[in-house]
Amino acid sequence: SQAPENKARRMERARYLAIAFSSESLRAVIAREQSEMTAELTEALTEVARRGWLRSDLSPKAVAVFIQAYTLGRIVDDITDDPVDPEEWTKMIITVMTKALSAD
Repeated sequence: SQAPENKARRMERARYLAIAFSSESLRAVIAREQSEMTAELTEALTEVARRGWLRSDLSPKAVAVFIQAYTLGRIVDDITDDPVDPEEWTKMIITVMTKALSAD
């Protein structure tokens, strides 16, 4: 979802999230889907932590939400006239993930 070709999908996701703020029924649907996505990522990250690959002082659920947030946050670069090179973005994300989240 970080790839430049997924720009339209990210924008669509942001649009639905914005609409959900004023639509109780849409918010309920999105909340269920969001909860499921977070639970699945949390489960995977709990296993990663169990194997000693994730810092033990970090909550797998908090990391799951962080991953989703930076993915959605890529929209900031989608609407600029001078976007970051995709390889540089990937390098930065890998650095953050390995330096901030990985167990030593």
